[in-house]
Amino acid sequence: MKKDIHFYSTIIVRLLFFMIVFVQMLNAQDNPIKFSLGEYNFKAMFDTSSFISAFTVNKKGDNIYSAIFNGRITEIKADNLNKDGQTDIFIDNFSGGAHCCLTLYVGYIMNGSFVMSDSLFLINSNYEIKDLNDDNMREITAFNDTFAYAFTNYAQSRFSPIVYTVENNKFVDVTRNFPYIINASITELKSELKAYTNPGFKCPDFDTSETFNTDAGAVKALLAPIVTDYYNLGEVQKGYDFVDSVYKCPDTDKFISDLTKRLQAKIIINGYSIKNFKI
Repeated sequence: MKKDIHFYSTIIVRLLFFMIVFVQMLNAQDNPIKFSLGEYNFKAMFDTSSFISAFTVNKKGDNIYSAIFNGRITEIKADNLNKDGQTDIFIDNFSGGAHCCLTLYVGYIMNGSFVMSDSLFLINSNYEIKDLNDDNMREITAFNDTFAYAFTNYAQSRFSPIVYTVENNKFVDVTRNFPYIINASITELKSELKAYTNPGFKCPDFDTSETFNTDAGAVKALLAPIVTDYYNLGEVQKGYDFVDSVYKCPDTDKFISDLTKRLQAKIIINGYSIKNFKI
């Protein structure tokens, strides 16, 4: 019963998020998204027939930048994350679909021109910009969506937190600088895991058995972000040891191999070393 309540409450929360996004999209449908920063005027016009957004930057009546985005630009805003004097322009681009996809773009103004400098593919995750440790610098907080649908359905998939900043006009993963956020995630995930481990869950009969949409699959979906969290703490072996202590099934080696490959793919993208990962 506890698992069912959590399952349906998770679905409701995620449906509410996508309903909010959808309402925001509808509200923007007939009007362009506009943002002004001093003498610079930003505008995004969405074409409902082709599902593209025309993005322009205007300075004193002159168009200084234009681009076409697939999907809908839902917001344009400015922030200065690291107080280096560089104002960052953030653009939210939503591709549409039940669970996908949000891309965050960043750009800046230099010498009277606008430069689009980087993008961050957040997939199903939303994000928030806030000061996480009261140091008068702000960070981008989101969730690592690597394991969506990897081991079970989306509603039962779980994610680890991820934190970014902007340095030299590029997104930089700084999750490791916030261990209290990572540890809070581990605590929450382990608490959820007890709903399966305390009463016991059914293992697959063979290492080739399908575990998608089973309790074993839900357990894998909780263990995967736990290992990711331990990696972000610099304690990846502790994560694998925890997997060994919890998941004692015929497909354990296959699960760990799949988990590691998915982690490696994510880590390579972010430029991290993977030498300590076991396969």
